Amino acid sequence: MEPLPKGANFIRAKFLWEIGLHIAGDPAEPYYGNRDICITVGSGSGERYKPWLRMSSGSPILAHAVARGELEAAIVNPSALLTQAVRGRGLFKEPLPLCIVANYPSWDRFVFAVHPRLGIKSLADVSAKRIALRLSTREDPTHSTRSLIDQTLALYGFSIAELERWGGSLQLNGGPGDPRRLQAMSEGSVDAIFDEGLALWLEPALAAGYRPLTLEPEIFRQLGEIGWRRVVMPKGIYRGLEADHACIDYSAWPLYARTDLPEAASLLIDKCVDIVRSLSPTPTPTPAPIPTGTPVVLFDSWGRAAVTNVGPPQQFTITFDKPYFITQIQNYHWNGGQGASPGTISLRRSDGTIFGPWKVTASSGSGGAPNVNWECAPKVRI
Repeated sequence: MEPLPKGANFIRAKFLWEIGLHIAGDPAEPYYGNRDICITVGSGSGERYKPWLRMSSGSPILAHAVARGELEAAIVNPSALLTQAVRGRGLFKEPLPLCIVANYPSWDRFVFAVHPRLGIKSLADVSAKRIALRLSTREDPTHSTRSLIDQTLALYGFSIAELERWGGSLQLNGGPGDPRRLQAMSEGSVDAIFDEGLALWLEPALAAGYRPLTLEPEIFRQLGEIGWRRVVMPKGIYRGLEADHACIDYSAWPLYARTDLPEAASLLIDKCVDIVRSLSPTPTPTPAPIPTGTPVVLFDSWGRAAVTNVGPPQQFTITFDKPYFITQIQNYHWNGGQGASPGTISLRRSDGTIFGPWKVTASSGSGGAPNVNWECAPKVRI
């Protein structure tokens, strides 16, 4: 890739770009707020700025702005929504004259995860039984994930609005790994999670007992006609995924323009070829290898004396001299002989990184005290 241009004018432009990036990337800004950036190249040599090339990120329906000539190019996630725009299906009532200029490599999948406690075997059950589902989803109703959810639920004969009318509720999030979602999963206060960005939430969900729901073949076929592609994730690609899972492809970030390729947009092709070649594709997750050999105890603080409910006098830490594959964690919840309702166990590294939470199994202790012994099986390298 060619080096970035030098000169005072471009240093000033980079300065403005970084200011804009920090403003749009403010974590306090909601996903439906001012967080999309439009890059405009043009002439500012007169009293009026003359735009020549305008490129923007944003929602899938921004494709209309490109088709109308309000933008020369835009980027969308995932590519299936550009397919809908070109076919005139799904979000788009008629085909739009658009084409891909370049593709930023990205790998992802979309999963419908539900908790077994509801006994849901199909999304059809939610409609047929009018289950008051507590659904974890995105807060921005124009987000591409909400489009896929709307299109899928419509094939089952209901909508999010109808779900709410019969008593269901939404737990709303910014990104897929929103702390509000992770806490809700850990607490079990949501029944289902429908989202992409699996690296940020699927493993904690599986550890908390949620399971991916497979769509019926006819549903996959109808979604395919719109533009959504069926793919299969192999078991073990994420910790806790115990079987191959058929789901929806959520990959690729295409940069697109009108098919008549305005002069400014056609220039993008030449520049993008070099830029995209310099990018390393997002790696596909690989199953965590399970070591062989005899397990060893890394730390044991179990006491043999009586316990009280007084908290520890200081924060408890463990130092490892090398990475270990953690297979089992146990702890004790005496609570005056009352035990504690089984929950989850997590580990926090010194830099703040959280491993887990992992759902526990509980057993009785001294004198038959219920749920005092907690145990989980993380199977994670730390």
